[in-house]
Amino acid sequence: LDLCKKNNLVFDEKKYYLYTGFTRKDKFLGLFPNEFDKLWPVWDKAYTEKYEEFARIFPEVMDTIKSLKEKGILLFIFSTKKAYLIKQALDKFDLSDYFLEVIGGEFDPIKPDPKAIENILKKYDLKKEELFLVGDSKVDLDSAKNANINFVLVDHKKKSKITTYYKKINYFSEINDLLN
Repeated sequence: LDLCKKNNLVFDEKKYYLYTGFTRKDKFLGLFPNEFDKLWPVWDKAYTEKYEEFARIFPEVMDTIKSLKEKGILLFIFSTKKAYLIKQALDKFDLSDYFLEVIGGEFDPIKPDPKAIENILKKYDLKKEELFLVGDSKVDLDSAKNANINFVLVDHKKKSKITTYYKKINYFSEINDLLN
């Protein structure tokens, strides 16, 4: 919002929600197409510098991650965010040791290309049936589809427009129910 004020831009909250499920960059491009080239680097830098402050986690997520790890489930993070930002957030919440790998936006090619998932399958000798992607966005769904693995939609606010999924859950903690 500060960026909008400084550049005399109007932030349209309704339009913002139309881009739910898009990457940050695509969302910004959709909201401010005429100003994108000028303002994206400024906004991205500000976001990156303050990401650790923004990062938050719901208590149920921490408990679920710990529970999954105790059950011997292999956990990975596959994101469009840079891996070092994710690792900062994991360190902040003492969750770094729970994940085998963090695959961030610097991995080329990026989501929704299936290459990163294929690398995980091969590196850890996993079968596609043993893996599912948990996410809340269209790019997550497309990543799972492209890798031909199951997609679990987390729809916390029960407003998702995504209609294709293996399972739909409203809370991250419901993953435990899927495994039983």
